[in-house]
Amino acid sequence: MIQVFVTNVYSRLSDYTEELEKHLTVPYPKYWFSQKYKMGLWDGMYHFLKIPSLKFPTGLLFLVEEFSQQAGLRLEVVDQRHCPISDLGKALSRVSPRMLSGIVLRDYQVEAVRAAVSQGRGILELPTGSGKTEIAIAITKALGLRTLFLVHTRDLLYQTAERFRKRLDSGTRIGIIGDQEFEVEEITVATVQSLSSRMKSDLSTTRKLLSWFEVMFQDETHHSSAPTFFKIGMFMHNAYFRMGLSGTALRRDVLSNMKVMALTGDIIYRLQTTELIERGTLSDIEIRMIENSEIVSGTTWQQIYERGVVQC
Repeated sequence: MIQVFVTNVYSRLSDYTEELEKHLTVPYPKYWFSQKYKMGLWDGMYHFLKIPSLKFPTGLLFLVEEFSQQAGLRLEVVDQRHCPISDLGKALSRVSPRMLSGIVLRDYQVEAVRAAVSQGRGILELPTGSGKTEIAIAITKALGLRTLFLVHTRDLLYQTAERFRKRLDSGTRIGIIGDQEFEVEEITVATVQSLSSRMKSDLSTTRKLLSWFEVMFQDETHHSSAPTFFKIGMFMHNAYFRMGLSGTALRRDVLSNMKVMALTGDIIYRLQTTELIERGTLSDIEIRMIENSEIVSGTTWQQIYERGVVQC
């Protein structure tokens, strides 16, 4: 029997098989161009299961469980995590369509919030226009824990912070880290770039800050395979609740997809654009191609655009 000791960020196996190690190993994109690979100094693979420590990202625990079941391996999960909420039932009882200010959550948004609160970690994959930010705000309110919401642009930094202020109770303070601002509150929105810069200048203090939060949101989580995103997420040792938000979470190469799941786990709630169109939440689109009768010309890009696009 193999035991797996689970913590928020990493899990450790008591033993392993070569087949299990291969299951957690994926190739780097275009590894064959690497000089180290050509010289036989590197196998071109990313090994998520580290030898000899036998540690792997906890987000991939579901893959270990699936493999063990298929391979007939006896696996005992020893969960050493401490959930900061003693009664999840109480948190779930706070979830309702009218739990936020100025908006009534749609049925699928309520479903997504319940899935996140009850499962603790995972990816919420919903299309643009579905209200993913409102879902995250509702999760934050239901949990009532120290929360860090990670974004990748300055515009999203301010937009997201304003949405939190608008949807939560009056007087709720929202911290901002980014664009030369550094204000930490129990609910904080931060750019990955600013946190990355702070890690370079003061790694110890930044790691302590990241470990202070109990909930992590990765906005546009398909970006989280990038080194800066990934490192920040893996430094959040006390974040029991770990959520990724995206419309296209796992649409890249295998390594990128594995890194995304390593931070948060598998997709726990998914809704397609077609489903929202059928529900009437999103409008259907119609694309018409307009033929130009002649090839337009001009001396500047603006002239060509106006004649060929605007005036056609």
